[in-house]
Amino acid sequence: MVTHEAVGRTQRPEQATLAGLGRGLLASVTSACGMAAGDQERALDWFEMLAEQWGEQRVGQGPTWPSDITDDKSPFEISLAIRGETVEARLLAEAGPGRNHRSRDWAIDSWRNARAVNARLERLGLELGRLRAIEDLFEPSGPDVRFAMWHGVCFGRGGLPQVKVYLNPCVAADPGRVAATALERLQQSWVLTRLSAADLRHCVYFSVDLSAAPEARTKVYVAHPGAAPDDVERAAALADHYQPGRAASLCRSLGGAGPYTKRPVLTCYAAVDQSRSITATVHFPIRCYTDDDAQALARIRDRLPSTAASAYERALSAFARRPLAADGGMQTYLSQTLSKGDRYTVYLAPQLYEAARRAREP
Repeated sequence: MVTHEAVGRTQRPEQATLAGLGRGLLASVTSACGMAAGDQERALDWFEMLAEQWGEQRVGQGPTWPSDITDDKSPFEISLAIRGETVEARLLAEAGPGRNHRSRDWAIDSWRNARAVNARLERLGLELGRLRAIEDLFEPSGPDVRFAMWHGVCFGRGGLPQVKVYLNPCVAADPGRVAATALERLQQSWVLTRLSAADLRHCVYFSVDLSAAPEARTKVYVAHPGAAPDDVERAAALADHYQPGRAASLCRSLGGAGPYTKRPVLTCYAAVDQSRSITATVHFPIRCYTDDDAQALARIRDRLPSTAASAYERALSAFARRPLAADGGMQTYLSQTLSKGDRYTVYLAPQLYEAARRAREP
C-alpha cells in the first residue's frame, strides 16, 4: 500500500500524481481511525473510481479546472466525523471534466462524467430514483458556476458505503426557486413549510442520499452572509429538538463575536420523510477566522470530549503534511449537528497544489 510519506520520500510534490497522494492520505487517515484492512482497501477502490478522470495528472500541472471543493482547487477533501469516541473517515470528490476538456465546457463535461459515475453506482446496487427526479434542475449550461456535481462517501464497516450527491442550486439566478422545485418533486413540500423563515435565496448546496430507504435524507444548505452568532442561532432553531444557544456557542468559540464576513457560516437542514423531522447542522469556516492550523486545532479540541479529541488529533497527524503552525487552511470547516446529541465533522483540505507551490519557492 502506498502511503503519502513514501511518495514524499521518492518524489518531489509536483512530480507525484493526484491519485498517488490522495490514496496515501486516505490510507493514512483510515488506518489512524482504526479501519480494518479490508475496509481500507474498499475505501481506496472508491477513491480510484471517483478519481478516474484526474488521478493520473501530475500535481505540477496545476489545477486543470476550477474545482470549488478546496481553496487551492484540489479536487477532493477528506473529512472526519466524530461521535463519542468514534472517528470515521469520509471522502468528497468531484468527477471533473477529464483531460481534454475545453475551458468553456468544463462544467458540462464534469456533469457528464459525474453521471457516468452515477451509472456505475447504480450497477453496484445504489438507488438513483430520487436523484433522477430532480437532476435536470441542476444541470449546468456553461462555465460560470462553482461546481457541477460532487459525490460524498461515508466509509462504514463492510458492505456498500453511504453515498450522497451534492448539486448546485446556483446554476440558476434564483437558487431558492431551484431548491423549492426540487423539494416539491421529491414530495417534500412539508420541508418548505417548515423552513418558510429560512432565506432560501442563499441556498448554496442541495444534497440527496443515493438510497430509497425510509431514513434517506434530503439536505438543504443555506449560507448566512455577514451573520453574527444570534443570526445563526435563529436559523438553527428552525429544526426539531433544537437546544437553544448551541449554534451561537459554536460560532463564538470558533470565530469570536462576529459578524462573519470573510466567509459565511452555513446551516444544513437534513429532512427525513419517515419521521417528518428536520435536523440542523452548523458548518463554521474555521480557516477564515484563525491564524493557522495549530490555532484551529486548539479551538476544535476545546469543543470535543477528551477521548474524541485524542482520536481526532491522531487522525489529523496522519493527514498533515506540514507543521500545523506553518500555515492555515488545512482544517476548513468544523460542523456540529445540533439536534439529538453531538456529532462533529472536521473537513480537511489536502492542499496538494499549495504544497507543490511551496516546494518551488526558494
